[in-house]
Amino acid sequence: MNRDERRTARLLFAPDLETHEVLQVELDRPEVAEAVRWAPVPSRISRELQRRAVRDGKLTYLDDVAAPVQAAREAVMGERAAGDPRLLVRVDEFPYYGAYDDPEGWASTFTVFHADAMRGTPYLLAVLPRVARDPLDPRGTESRPLDDPERAALSGLRERSIARTEVLRVDVVG
Repeated sequence: MNRDERRTARLLFAPDLETHEVLQVELDRPEVAEAVRWAPVPSRISRELQRRAVRDGKLTYLDDVAAPVQAAREAVMGERAAGDPRLLVRVDEFPYYGAYDDPEGWASTFTVFHADAMRGTPYLLAVLPRVARDPLDPRGTESRPLDDPERAALSGLRERSIARTEVLRVDVVG
């Protein structure tokens, strides 16, 4: 497994690793490698074929995503893998790219989102180190650091024991 696949495997088994019900070494199984296998973004033609397969019922979440994950959990945990399905909700990105010009508005919108929309559902939040003025322009270079309202919104999550921080280094190429 590559580095990203190992991270995904740790996310899949995070609560079990934290309580030591599963050890890191137990994740070195072919079923886990299959469930977390990285694949490049498909070509435009492949994506269209996938859309058609989904529409025709030939490509489904349960069979093509959930089943390999469940097989990985069963391979590692046996009968202990039974239970409610686990979902990872990933929220991209904080702050939203429109926040460059309206940081206070975005921070309050995020607070409402967290309180109302998520209602206690755990989620992974991708936090940008800087806010780009024009993030859709690949040649854009202007950005700013997180400001006080944005940092306060994040601190509020941490203070209420809602957030656990893991900083992942991301190299930007371009």
